[in-house]
Amino acid sequence: GVKWESRPYIVVKKQPDMPVYVVRSENGDTERVVHHNLLTQCLFLPVEQVGEEAREEMELDGRFMEERLRTQRTVDSGQQAGEETRQE
Repeated sequence: GVKWESRPYIVVKKQPDMPVYVVRSENGDTERVVHHNLLTQCLFLPVEQVGEEAREEMELDGRFMEERLRTQRTVDSGQQAGEETRQE
């Protein structure tokens, strides 16, 4: 299965024209550059109120993450049932 770190990171910025983000640990001691495939939403923390532009971007990212999670669940359930996963 997929393993996630136990501590959340805050997105500092998104690299322009690339699916890459700069993230920082909550206490500020670690900053990393990660591909969006390595990110997921942290749903157990309170969400700050944000401007309209940021809200629209988060909604788009959220829809992407929902589709990605749905796809991953489908792949996982197929593998658990003993089916082979084919890439076309």
